[in-house]
Amino acid sequence: MSSAEIVEQIKKLKEIDPKFDEQKFKTHIKKVFMAVQEGWTERDQAVCRPFMAEEVYQSHQMQIDNMKKNKVINVLENIVVGSTDFARIDLGDDFHKITMKVRAAMKDYKVKEDDLDKVIDGSKTQSPPFTEYWVFIRKSNLKTKAKDGIFDRKCPNCGAPIDVDVAGKCKYCNANVVNGDYDWVLSEIIQISEWVE
Repeated sequence: MSSAEIVEQIKKLKEIDPKFDEQKFKTHIKKVFMAVQEGWTERDQAVCRPFMAEEVYQSHQMQIDNMKKNKVINVLENIVVGSTDFARIDLGDDFHKITMKVRAAMKDYKVKEDDLDKVIDGSKTQSPPFTEYWVFIRKSNLKTKAKDGIFDRKCPNCGAPIDVDVAGKCKYCNANVVNGDYDWVLSEIIQISEWVE
C-alpha cells in the first residue's frame, strides 16, 4: 500500500473514529512489541496475553511449552525498536485491520536452564536491524476510548485493571478481550520473507 493510500485510509478511519491518534497507536505498538519479547524470554505470556488474539497466543504458547520441555531459555535482550510505521490499513465491514512495519534489533540467543552462561544457539552480539509486520484487528464499529482501554492496561469492557486468564477473559467481568470485540489486538506476526506488498 502506498504512503498516499495509507494517508487516505487513516483519514477514513478518523472519520469513523475521531479519537484515533497515529502517534499514540505507534507508541502502543512499541509497548506491545516489548511485552511480547518479555513474555517470550520469561516463558510466561501473562504480561502480553491481553494484547494477543487467540491464534498468536496459542502459537507462542506451543513454542514456549516446547522450550520448557527441553529446558531451553530463549533470551531476548537489549531490545531496540527503531521504528513502527503503517504498512497497510483495511477498513472491512466487520473488522478493521492495521498492519504495522516494525524495525528492531536485539540480542537473541538460547541457553539451557542448568547452564545460563553457555550459548547453545544464536549470539550475544546485537543483531542487525530486522523487520516484521505486526497485524492488529478490532471490530469495525469500535471507537478509541479516551481512557480505560487495553492501551491503559484496563479491561476495555468493565474498566478494571487488565487481568486476563489463559483464555483471554477478564477475571472481573468475564469478557473475552482478546478477540477484537473491545479493542485492538495482535492477530498475526508476519516475517519479512513472507510479506506480500
